[in-house]
Amino acid sequence: METPVTKEPLGAIVGEKDLERADYTKLENIDYHTRQILAQHREEFSGAAQVLLQKYLNRLLLLPVEQDQLHEIIAPWWEYTYGSSYDSPQERRRVIEKQRGSKEYVQQRLEELYKIVKSFSKDNQADQKVFRESFLQRFPDEKQTTTLVFELASVLKDTNELNRQKSHGEMRLRQLVNTAEYRLILINYILNNNHDLEYLKSFWNILSYIGAVSHEGTLFHKIRNNVVTEAAAFVTLDKAGLAPALPRPLQDIQEATDIIIRDGRELVQVKGSPFTIPFLISLQECRDERVLEELTARLPIPKLNRAQRQTSYILKDFLNEALRVETQHAQTRPVHLFAIPRELCDQTTALPHERVVYEAKSYFKTH
Repeated sequence: METPVTKEPLGAIVGEKDLERADYTKLENIDYHTRQILAQHREEFSGAAQVLLQKYLNRLLLLPVEQDQLHEIIAPWWEYTYGSSYDSPQERRRVIEKQRGSKEYVQQRLEELYKIVKSFSKDNQADQKVFRESFLQRFPDEKQTTTLVFELASVLKDTNELNRQKSHGEMRLRQLVNTAEYRLILINYILNNNHDLEYLKSFWNILSYIGAVSHEGTLFHKIRNNVVTEAAAFVTLDKAGLAPALPRPLQDIQEATDIIIRDGRELVQVKGSPFTIPFLISLQECRDERVLEELTARLPIPKLNRAQRQTSYILKDFLNEALRVETQHAQTRPVHLFAIPRELCDQTTALPHERVVYEAKSYFKTH
């Protein structure tokens, strides 16, 4: 079941020239494709190097000294393995072009995943175990895929109990960590595969099916919407040169952090926007009436405004939730709220449109 697409034409929201997507599928964006290659070969690195490489693959924060260490690990390995320079963009592109997954590989991966889906429809635990083992034997580098497929039903159950406040103490903390970890893995997975639209369409359909047979279809689509928005924000912040990183699960829970930027000095909260344009505002500015008036003046009428409420009231309600979260977690670093409308990011690949990237670049020039 595919997530429904908005019926409101994008041309009615922003100008046609603004709709050009921020293209992260071209080979010029070599960081995304480099990660895929390194993920396939991570077992070839030593223990300490593997830990550092895994942080890079998971898009966790790397300090400048760690970035230097990582380069010293990867560059000689790359030259030894492929006979070309890691530091030359042209040579690395040629390697990437040869190494990118073939259509046959993608098709085989999907066929195995669809076998897994059939086992879920029968609710046969034995079959699920067999298919999981079979999938990992044929595709040993696809551990994230099996985690996302086989752990979804458990995550949906945990999320439901958390929403209903049915768990407490250690059980609640375990559920919070499990759901945060799953969401972060899913964001990373979408970022790793956003060059392949057809594959992600099928993958999302598989997860949607599992959500449906778990009787949690609505909850799954809410999780999907949040993941897509956060992944779109990550791509946008990367395009804006802010070196984004994902938090660890406990940091996500304790600090209400969605994305870390500027070498860990600042944080970003990401939310779906109630308006038809993206906007950013620091949480400190949320208390500044002058800034709020300026922002209100340039915001359009909200998308769903059945009660015909004024834009200023809807904006304040939206910002008050972010401020409540900040107060609960006592943030000591600057926090930016990034609101992205659903219409301006691809609901399959999470790739943002240029309007979102332009907004982020403009905002961070002065913040």
